[in-house]
Amino acid sequence: MFNPLNKDFLTFKDIEGLLTYKTIDILIVDNNPDFYINFSELLNSKKINERPVKISIAENLCETKKILSTNKNISIIFLDSDEEYLACELITFIKSKEEIKHIRIILTYSDISLAMNSKLVSKYTIADVKLKSELENPQILLSIFSHAQTYEQLVSIEYTKEGFHRVIESSKKFLRYNSIKKCASITLSQLHSILNLNKNKDIQKSSAFFISNLSGEYRIIYGKGFFKDYNDKNPIDVLSPSLYNAVQFSLSEHSCLYTNNCLLLYFKSDSNIDNLIFIDNVPGLSEFDINLGRMFCNNVSMSLDNIYLNDEIENTQKEIIYTLGEITETRSKETGNHVKRVAEYSKLLALKYGLSSKEAEIIQLSSPMHDVGKLAIPDIILNKPGKLTNEEFNIMKSHSKIGYEMLKNSHKPLMKTASIIALEHHERYDGTGYPYGLKGDSISIEGRITAVADVFDALGSSRSYKEAWDMESIYALLKDQKGHHFDPDLINIFFDNLKEFLDIKENYDDRFAIAK
Repeated sequence: MFNPLNKDFLTFKDIEGLLTYKTIDILIVDNNPDFYINFSELLNSKKINERPVKISIAENLCETKKILSTNKNISIIFLDSDEEYLACELITFIKSKEEIKHIRIILTYSDISLAMNSKLVSKYTIADVKLKSELENPQILLSIFSHAQTYEQLVSIEYTKEGFHRVIESSKKFLRYNSIKKCASITLSQLHSILNLNKNKDIQKSSAFFISNLSGEYRIIYGKGFFKDYNDKNPIDVLSPSLYNAVQFSLSEHSCLYTNNCLLLYFKSDSNIDNLIFIDNVPGLSEFDINLGRMFCNNVSMSLDNIYLNDEIENTQKEIIYTLGEITETRSKETGNHVKRVAEYSKLLALKYGLSSKEAEIIQLSSPMHDVGKLAIPDIILNKPGKLTNEEFNIMKSHSKIGYEMLKNSHKPLMKTASIIALEHHERYDGTGYPYGLKGDSISIEGRITAVADVFDALGSSRSYKEAWDMESIYALLKDQKGHHFDPDLINIFFDNLKEFLDIKENYDDRFAIAK
């Protein structure tokens, strides 16, 4: 079981040793390998810092590339440089490859004059230059050990830089998301990149979930793989006892765990929200890998805080909208669930019309405000049991403009849409509606949708001035007013999906308004 250090950044000493090398791998490149027999025997008979030396030999560039492609642990190359153009070609190849660019290249020469006149040293960053006669001296072991250490430190630094870069790049991706579930999904996806798991073919079999106590109790915000059907579930209801105990331990101890190739990352946001990520089937993670994951999660927590705050603002907006809608209902003595039904009808129409789920949700949340302007209409007119006079009807019609004026100054999409719906829900498709006599597509789709939803529900509800219509009469009117009062496409959609609209009507029946 792993408990990472309680710090956000690692020092170089923390990183040392993360990349473990069991051997010191050396490649000799020379078209006369017999020259290195004694050198090879010397190295094969010794251990450097308790690690055996592994020798590979290549006689040309083709063999060298093949060995470098199969042995990823080569740290030192002894390169015959008597023929500089061949050596130059190999050095250029090595320096151009990101994964092998830190290999320590030691140029070897058979003659001191060749070494002294070499142009390779000035042209490239070379680790060392040796005469071939020096390679049989046991002191060469000290040089090899020093170069092996340098190589491993360079790779560790590169590994660290790459890890930090992955954290920074992955953290940027959260700036564009404003959904908790989407943020959780992207977090799990980006963790694969942070931990470098994408290189592992078995990662496709990995399962993961994201837990948060955003709503006051712990819930699985998002799950993938085995946990894909556990969204919005309480962990205790769906996790195995052993996994639930590990989750509970991590949450209670505010710690990360790495055991049995499973990783649990705990992090707390500034809003005091506890979050936990679980990923299984992730073998071979180092302490540094896990701390990179923690660092990334700390960055994610800032994005989550912003989303939490926006959700809180949006939920408050929704509450205000429904409250105002219900106040309007109560004042005009309309039926208890009218605004709820209109909201659900509007959302269903929007989705069937082809609007996005986000657009449909905005219409659903805005439509309850369609009659908010009636708050300014006198009770004597609003609740008159008989027919309104022309003067009274003109006053009643003013509620659409009044509602628009009440809502229009907000820059929030929700309130802007509500203001448009309040203004246009009495416009008619043929141009005979009010307040402006707009026609066809000049009426916003939000206004056209709410018009259908509002009239369908109003006709089926009792009002102070009328009784509820029977369903057949309502259907007849909607068909008759297709292309006149209503958008013909929306009427077609309504009748094509009639059962779903009737299900909403039943679910929000006024007989159950108090119970609901």
